[in-house]
Amino acid sequence: MYQADGYHPQADIDILLKDLQALIDGNQAVADDLSVSDWSASTFSLTLSVNWLFSGYSDKQTKAGNHKQDICFANTQELDKHYHNLMNEASFGQSLRQNFLQNIRSLNKQALLEYQQSYTFHQFEPFSIFEDCGTCHAVGKVSCTDCGGRGNKSCWDCGGGGQESYQVPIYDNKNQIRGYQTQYRSCSACFGSGRQRCGTCSGSGRVACNNCAGHGFFTHIYQIKAQAQPTFHLSHTNPFEPDEFNQLFVDKGAEFFAKHIDLALTDECAIEQDTHQFVYQGQSIAFDILLMMKQKQFYCAAFSSPPYAYVRPYLFDELFFDEWQFLKNAQDKKGNIAKNNAQAFFFKYMNQPVLDSALKDIAKNNHAPKTAVKIACQNYISDEMANNIGRSLWYILDKVSPTHSKLAWVFGAVPACLWLGVVAVYHLQTVSGVLDAVAKITKTIWQSMLVILICVSISWLLSRLFVWAVNQKIPKEYHQAANNRLMLRYYLMTMGVVVVLAIIYAVLVNYGYLPPMSDRWYLLLMAIKGKLPF
Repeated sequence: MYQADGYHPQADIDILLKDLQALIDGNQAVADDLSVSDWSASTFSLTLSVNWLFSGYSDKQTKAGNHKQDICFANTQELDKHYHNLMNEASFGQSLRQNFLQNIRSLNKQALLEYQQSYTFHQFEPFSIFEDCGTCHAVGKVSCTDCGGRGNKSCWDCGGGGQESYQVPIYDNKNQIRGYQTQYRSCSACFGSGRQRCGTCSGSGRVACNNCAGHGFFTHIYQIKAQAQPTFHLSHTNPFEPDEFNQLFVDKGAEFFAKHIDLALTDECAIEQDTHQFVYQGQSIAFDILLMMKQKQFYCAAFSSPPYAYVRPYLFDELFFDEWQFLKNAQDKKGNIAKNNAQAFFFKYMNQPVLDSALKDIAKNNHAPKTAVKIACQNYISDEMANNIGRSLWYILDKVSPTHSKLAWVFGAVPACLWLGVVAVYHLQTVSGVLDAVAKITKTIWQSMLVILICVSISWLLSRLFVWAVNQKIPKEYHQAANNRLMLRYYLMTMGVVVVLAIIYAVLVNYGYLPPMSDRWYLLLMAIKGKLPF
């Protein structure tokens, strides 16, 4: 952090230069390729104002039954009055906020590090009010829907008739059974009444209200909290790229500036009844630097000690320009790179620290390629170049460490499609109506499900084995995690397309536009299925 006494700006220029030299070293350049051709420094003052806006907010809970709080109101008028009084106290109560303000004062600059977002500094005692349940009209019970409130319902055994049938044998004169005669007697379940007690309401015709869980009323519980919401305002005299410096504050926030500039609390005041302002001030140093790399100049602006660059030159656009041309020439129209070229680029980039770091980041952290490159280059690269290089690295990594095998999934999809297509056409080419079509589609899926699952399992296993085998050729830190979800989605979509095509074919067969499929193909598949050991 910048300290005026005994400070020498040249030391910070050297620190920044060494950091940048270390960053580019080995990435199409050596450290000595980068140098400082000119620089200037200027001290500047900075004022950071924090306006704390005080307000109240409420949480409301509604619970069935009696959950009365110590403060409980009999009517909504009294509750509303208490509610607004507390909200007003949270916003304008001076005594309520004093402990919070004193804590901010005692923390001084540290408050900028600890209080970055809204902060709840007081909770009022909760209060409640009762409300009758409108569903049961505060009774707690409603009519039983199973019996319509009667307490009984038709007997299941006799259907409400009160009688049950039984068979009596008829004998001839030789005491041989000639037949049976149907006779009736009172139902043994309902004893002839035709009704049975409703089990849902136990015969009462009433059940507990689901809305209020049988209590007949609710308790509304309110919790009012007082919070302080900060807003930050920056003013400064930095002469070097002030707009970029302001944008840095927007992007990084007050906490970042408090870590890089020695700020101190210098003033405070209440600017509104609900707003209190704290003012922090400090001094720092800014640098205006011209860098030279490979006979080209680059501009950099930085501040603080050690310096932090807030205007970063696109050094890697220059370093990776030729590399991007090679990559672009190696790509086809879709952006893909042949496997042999991908392997050559991969082993080449393993020896370049920045690209090596980006490759590992893409493989392990699943970062977007552009983001991985910008992180590795510490933002000393343009968005366009980061995107171009990042996408190329992703194509390369996908060749040397694939997440799945397309061939394995095609291998499993072909027999599954043939099976599903034959079975679907066989059933649907003789459809006699809508219900028959639904039934036959269901039967098709049922008869094909086992085969589809077997093919999916084989494809998944072969794909995993392929990924494992390919990954043995490269170090572990570059391995991408196996991911077959996308191919499984395509697989199932293909099955759906096959069913649609089978339906179209079957419709054309029914209208006589196409010849029907021979039954022998279906019978052959069923014979194969019958020989499966499971």
